[in-house]
This record gives sequence, C-alpha cells and structure tokens, in this order.
Amino acid sequence: MANGPRGDVFRSFFRDGDWLSVMNGQRRMFLVPRRPIIDAEHQEKKFHGLAGRRMGRTPSYGVPYTWIRNRLSDAEGRVSPHSFLAA
Repeated sequence: MANGPRGDVFRSFFRDGDWLSVMNGQRRMFLVPRRPIIDAEHQEKKFHGLAGRRMGRTPSYGVPYTWIRNRLSDAEGRVSPHSFLAA
C-alpha cells in the first residue's frame, strides 16, 4: 500500500519514522519503517485508526485487529501477507 497509487496518503498515516526509498528500475520504492513491523501495540493502534475499535453496534461484537488475525492464522498462529492483503 505504501508503494501504490495513493502511497503518499498511506505513508503520511504511518508517519512513524523514515520511509527510506530505493530505486527499482525506473520506479522509487518505499521501505516500511521498523516500528510498524515489530511493535504489535503500535500495529493495533494504527489498525484501529483505519478500521475502528469495534465491529458492529455494540462492544460485544469483537475487535477488528484480533478478529481478522485469529481467522486468518494457520495452526502455528501465523498469518501470511497474501491472506491478510486478500482479506
């Protein structure tokens, strides 16, 4: 998403350090800062900024950050990038 057509909007939402860039042929590619990759609490905060803190009308409906991760994870508790992006 950081390198997509509206990557500037995504990168500004995640203004969490330096978005280093590298050239890939004729295209500039941005590298994700370390904090959003390794800090689960930070990921949850940003995810809720995108999706909201609750699903549905009442608090009993669940938390989007854990809901999607729990439903996409494999037997080892891992979620592949492909599954997450497809969802």
